[in-house]
Amino acid sequence: MSLTVQTLSTYLLASLFTVACLTSSPALARGQFSNAPGVPDDSFLYYRPSDAGSIAFFVIYLITAIGLFYQSISRRDWWSLCLPIGATCQAFGFVTRLPLARHPSSMTIYIIQYFLVVLSPACYLAFNYIAFGRLSFRLAKDDRFVDQDVKMRGGLTLVPSNRMGAFFITSDITTFLIQAAGGSMQTSQKLHDVGGNIFLAGIILQFISYVIFLMLVFLCYVRVGGLRPSSRMAISNRATKAGDDTGAIKTAKDLKTYFAVLAFSSVWIIVRSIYRIIELAQGYRGYLFIHEIFFFTLDSLPLILAILIYVPFWPSKFYPLKSFPANVAQVNLDDTKEEKSADEGTRGTFAV
Repeated sequence: MSLTVQTLSTYLLASLFTVACLTSSPALARGQFSNAPGVPDDSFLYYRPSDAGSIAFFVIYLITAIGLFYQSISRRDWWSLCLPIGATCQAFGFVTRLPLARHPSSMTIYIIQYFLVVLSPACYLAFNYIAFGRLSFRLAKDDRFVDQDVKMRGGLTLVPSNRMGAFFITSDITTFLIQAAGGSMQTSQKLHDVGGNIFLAGIILQFISYVIFLMLVFLCYVRVGGLRPSSRMAISNRATKAGDDTGAIKTAKDLKTYFAVLAFSSVWIIVRSIYRIIELAQGYRGYLFIHEIFFFTLDSLPLILAILIYVPFWPSKFYPLKSFPANVAQVNLDDTKEEKSADEGTRGTFAV
């Protein structure tokens, strides 16, 4: 659980600094451009936030957060709490858009809304980083799926699996700070354009960081035989030597499901990232920024799809992610213990 606490606290500190700097740019835009009819010129947003849209996404995100909390707690996957906490924060971020619609010039409300809605998704990326890091670390020690030649080449990924989460989370925090530096420079008229370019560069670097992560995921998938037509047979042959033929074939199918779920989640994260890059490249009075429909359809909707998939397809359902065993026998032992623990936790939850 320590990594989750460290993740959330580090993101919080970096995000608070980033928000403080980034809100300077919308503040400079206030009063310089005319807003939508009926919206004061000193409003942070060009439009009046939609109550219906905000309430709808609040409900959707809150229900999703409850489902994610259930999975984390019932399975005792404390390392995963960053995901439901992030979803909860984003849900209440939509609630803050209601008072923002009535007090459009309030910097306090705007900062809270910006922090909760725009920066909470960092927790979703952190979840994918940590989950895959745990999976690849354990999988690399499972003789049923990893040949000796793969181990000789450095394992399943180019980044040490037990440092996967920390590596990419640090990368995200670095890009946050780059964005913050660019945002703070935009407070100066002389450095406004330079600051805007640096801010955009931070967004692009964050996008590149996640693409690199996906390349490592793909490499892992290839090295466990995910692309080979005969991979089931290869897995079955290795499993026979380990004395667990049937279990390996079932686990192989489960692993393919996990990789498919991660791919589905990542597609929507990429869609949202591309939208953010284009939106910020156009500026704070660009076409995407001044039309709320794009915020809902290209930001909020892709993100909910990226995390909603984990409610029915929780990663530890397909492969144990709690601890780091030394061999395949320990993997099987942990599987049994975790399934029993999850069942007992579920029964306890509904006990009368």
